[in-house]
Amino acid sequence: MSGSLDDLVTAAAAELMAAGAGNSAAISERVLAHLVDRFGVDFGFLRHNDHTIHATVLIAEWPLRPEIPDPDPLGVVHFAGADSVFARAETLKEPDVLRPEAANADYQSNIEEGTGVPAVSLACVPLLSGDVTTGTLGFVKFGDREWLPEELNALQAIAALFAQLQARIVAEEQVRY
Repeated sequence: MSGSLDDLVTAAAAELMAAGAGNSAAISERVLAHLVDRFGVDFGFLRHNDHTIHATVLIAEWPLRPEIPDPDPLGVVHFAGADSVFARAETLKEPDVLRPEAANADYQSNIEEGTGVPAVSLACVPLLSGDVTTGTLGFVKFGDREWLPEELNALQAIAALFAQLQARIVAEEQVRY
C-alpha cells in the first residue's frame, strides 16, 4: 500500500477502535465520509448481514440520502429474491467491483429506485468473521470508476476493522443482557 493509503487505514483504525455500541453509527458515518472524500466517490455504505432473517441491513451511509423512500428499498434487503449484487453479499469473500453493464442491470435498477441515479460503479469488500460474511463495506461512483488493487487492499483492511467493531458490539450487547 502507498503511504497515503496506509495513513488512511491507520486513521480509520483510530476512529473505529474508539467506537462502541452507543456511538458506532456516528463514528461509522465519519469514517465513511473520510473514505468517500479520499476515494473521490459519491456514496459509501456499511451493511451488516443478519443471517437469522437472511438479509443485509443498512447500518451507515455517507452522505445521507436527502430523500429516503418509505419503505426504503435499500434499508433491509432479503437475500432471497434480491438482485444479483445484493444476493452475492450473503457469502461474499473477496472484493467485488461492478461497472455499469448489462450483466448487472437488475442491481442498477434497484439502485436507481433507491437513489434516482441510473448508472453506478460499485466496489464492495466483505466483513468477515472466520468463514462467515457478516457484512459489506461499499463505495459507489455515479457513472464509471476503475478500482486499483492497492485501493481494494486498503478497503479490505478497513473492512476487517469494521468487522472487529461489529464483533465488539455483539459482545457488549451479550454482556449487557
